[in-house]
Amino acid sequence: NDPLVLAYHEKPDATLSDTSAKLMAAVGFRVARLWTWWGIRDQFKHDINQGGAWLMLDRTKAGYDFSPLEQRLDQLAYYGLAPGPVIVHGTPVWASGKTVADLPADAPGKWRARRRPFWPPRDWAEYDRFVFELASRFKGRVRIWEVMNEANTPDSGLQGGHRMYAEYLRRFHAAAKRADAGCTVLCGRIGGDWLGRMVAETPRIVDSFDG
Repeated sequence: NDPLVLAYHEKPDATLSDTSAKLMAAVGFRVARLWTWWGIRDQFKHDINQGGAWLMLDRTKAGYDFSPLEQRLDQLAYYGLAPGPVIVHGTPVWASGKTVADLPADAPGKWRARRRPFWPPRDWAEYDRFVFELASRFKGRVRIWEVMNEANTPDSGLQGGHRMYAEYLRRFHAAAKRADAGCTVLCGRIGGDWLGRMVAETPRIVDSFDG
């Protein structure tokens, strides 16, 4: 897990990033699992470590800013590290129209849920476009995409439960495969409870992930 060496930094630090990649290579690692977030770092202002581990991929007027992921991949490659699964998490406030102020007072996990909550986009086509552009940009370079990290835990931030996760998974798989038919899309670690409910309610959900 590439982010584990960066997780308790308040913001990305060039020296720390380079040193971490160098140390991972020196220890003998050859593959790194990366975490990306569709959104901006302001969404992490309630987080203890302000999300320093995440590579932020926000949309700009010119399109999407994929440079944080590109730069990290270049840095890892310099030291001989290849990308394993790249996690894609989150939704920006501009797309959902909601902030931490919209979180119910009785939200599961209470303070953990307040760390970095996010809601689905008001227009799912925005998510489809984002995933398509992301998978297109990194076609041939990132072979494995993972849809969210531990979405069934309160501090993942996802609002809407297993049904909402299933929608993200379906849409990510469809858009990523349109962009890169040879890529692998992983269902994130969501526990047997969520996976069981998803399969029971919609058996064909298994067609929306490769592993």
